[in-house]
Order: sequence, then C-alpha cells, then structure tokens
Amino acid sequence: RLIDITGKKDLPAIIGLIGCALFLLLIPTIGFNSIIMMLLLGVFIALILPALYAYPADIVQPGQMGFVFGLISATFGIGISSGSFVVGWLRDVMGDFDGAFIFMALLCVVAAGLVVIVERQRRKLVAVRTPLDFD
Repeated sequence: RLIDITGKKDLPAIIGLIGCALFLLLIPTIGFNSIIMMLLLGVFIALILPALYAYPADIVQPGQMGFVFGLISATFGIGISSGSFVVGWLRDVMGDFDGAFIFMALLCVVAAGLVVIVERQRRKLVAVRTPLDFD
C-alpha cells in the first residue's frame, strides 16, 4: 500500500533494508530481550517484500513474469537454507554471533545499494516504454 501511495517502489525497500541493518547491528549489544525491538525489525522486514514483488512488473517482459517470480521464490528458499548454514559457520569460526549479525547487516546495506541501482534501471526502462503524453 505504501508503494501505491508514494509511487516509489524503492523507498520502502531501502527503508526496510537500512532499518534491518541497524537492528541487526543492535542485536549483539542489546540481545533478543526487547520485544519492541523484534517487532520493529519485523516491520522493517515487511517493508522489503512488497517492493521486491512489484519490480518485475516494470522490468520483465510479460511472457517472463512466471519465471521471474519463480526465481524470486527459489532465491528465498536458497537464502533461508544457506543463511542458517553461513551464520552457524560464522559463529563457530568467531566464537559468538556478533560477526554473523555484522555480516547480515552488511548484506542488508549491499542489498539497499542494489535496490538503488535496479530502480535507476527501472526508471530508464519505464521512460523508454512509456511515451510522454503532450496532449
């Protein structure tokens, strides 16, 4: 709904990813004890998904939508499976979860940067596909 109101597909995703990064950096110092912190982290995560599913409509050719949505879903599955392994491995190597949370926060910042790049490309594609109406 926020995407519909603002017209910006990137803003909720960027806010969500940066918010997640900040909260992931706080978890090693505060811990999981704060219910409010976990609820806010959930809100930031919830901001990411609608934007992710809204992008393919503008970027992908109409005949490829099913494939792209399948690819997005498969990526989630791979990320969930491999993410648990990587976090556990980082915990074993570093002796605590601090490094793993820092790593996850860095991935969120990288993802926010990728959203900015994709949004710039999307705007170019939409501008090319949509002629200006001067009537």
